[in-house]
Amino acid sequence: MKVFVSHAHEENILATALNTLIESISDGLLDVWYSSDRRPQGGIDSGDWRKALEDQIVQSNIVLAILSRNSNDRPWILWECGVASAQNNEAIVIPLLYDLPAEKVSSPLAVYQSYVGSSRESMIEFLGRILDKVNKQLDPEDEHLNKQLDYYFTQVEEYFEKDIMNRVFSFEFHVPDQVLEGMWSCEWYNDDGDLLVEDAFEIHNTPMEARIIGHVTKRITEFDENMTYYAVQGKFSKDRILTIIYWNVYGGTLTGSAIVKLAPSGLRMVGRWMGYTTDHGDNLDLDFTSGKLVLKKQTG
Repeated sequence: MKVFVSHAHEENILATALNTLIESISDGLLDVWYSSDRRPQGGIDSGDWRKALEDQIVQSNIVLAILSRNSNDRPWILWECGVASAQNNEAIVIPLLYDLPAEKVSSPLAVYQSYVGSSRESMIEFLGRILDKVNKQLDPEDEHLNKQLDYYFTQVEEYFEKDIMNRVFSFEFHVPDQVLEGMWSCEWYNDDGDLLVEDAFEIHNTPMEARIIGHVTKRITEFDENMTYYAVQGKFSKDRILTIIYWNVYGGTLTGSAIVKLAPSGLRMVGRWMGYTTDHGDNLDLDFTSGKLVLKKQTG
């Protein structure tokens, strides 16, 4: 029995993980095919690739649609599932959801019973359903099954790790809003409300990130007297939240991160900072500290 996996190319790791899982626990009774398969016998040959793709769909008994926030609205996935439902009355379409709530699934795939690809319980239910098609019973306590599921979930976890990094370094996470441009005074407080440092951020909001130069303007405690600038990087979300990391501040005494939210006025940001400090000299003991951060835009 043939299984067709419809997926976005960048989610190949999920398609490969499903292929390994399904073929293993079905003892080869379910033959999985997906277009990005890099094995010699897999994928699409050169030539009329669209006809070859359609043939694979029509010949399949089960069509799996890998859906995530990144691929939920992909036209090719909708087309492939549409071909399956239109040209093969015996085929079943099953959406597998990754970090995508069922209520967010795009029509017409929302009409099909879906399963959560990152949930062990849901995946066992899904596997039981497709194994029924080849008259094979699923034992949730089976050692081989659980070993294969363990490996599958390591691949899913790797996908999520890569996905969050891709989103952080993409336009989805960062908004190049010019409201950030300019000089901002910074007030760094500890958790007791004591003002520790006053300095400033020079922010240049590029399409990919907020490039920030930290300007040393006033010392409340003694740091490196020769320090004038320090490095900062940031991302500004569509929710008007600026997330930053900073390092080697004041001669290496402070390294950490901060999250601040832009006020409706566009002139003030308030949030929290946290980081590690160490004394000068040979003392490398790190102390974790945190507090409130207030940024005020300089005008005029």
